Amino acid sequence: MKKKLISILAVISFFGIINFTYAVSPEPIFFYDSGIGLTWSTNITNTAGTITVDDSFIKLVGDTTGDLTEDLNIDSNTFVVDFDGNNVGIGTATPTTMFAVNGDQSCKKTNVADANYGTSAITTDYVVAWTSLSAAKTATISTEDEDSGTATLPRVMIFKDQTGSAASYNITISLESYGNIDGALTYVLNRPYQFVVLEIDGTNAYAIGGN
Repeated sequence: MKKKLISILAVISFFGIINFTYAVSPEPIFFYDSGIGLTWSTNITNTAGTITVDDSFIKLVGDTTGDLTEDLNIDSNTFVVDFDGNNVGIGTATPTTMFAVNGDQSCKKTNVADANYGTSAITTDYVVAWTSLSAAKTATISTEDEDSGTATLPRVMIFKDQTGSAASYNITISLESYGNIDGALTYVLNRPYQFVVLEIDGTNAYAIGGN
């Protein structure tokens, strides 16, 4: 069954109820029932401009519960959920750890050109690197970034002098909340090409790698 709706702004929950708010647009979208058994009056309703769809979930063919009962393999090992081991794999059909990747990886790098680093907001930064330095600089890790880590699932960030000029122009790292980094209020990059890997637990930070 296909139901023609109108272009949507959606907040989606795979398990449970899905609520949609829509606006008039010339671009139509469609719901497609591939055997779940959705009906317009029962499972899909329009109340004051909000489209609600229930009983819609990620499912295996023949599964009407919404719960996986066997391994899930999407696009020939691109994404795998190991039902018995409770593991997730990328590029492997047999993940042996909670998250296993068989293939190349990339991560976000933020280049800072001769400027201070820091914003009072959550970021997705992982590697922060200075690509030019003409004076001493500061790096302030926001309270929001601090709070994104915990003692058992810390946030990890890497800071790097990519210019080789940190001996002349130090880079001083601190936490916006005035927490400690290895027991001190600041951590200073003061050697050429120095870097530090910090784990941030929501209160303090600790160097777990560097040169």
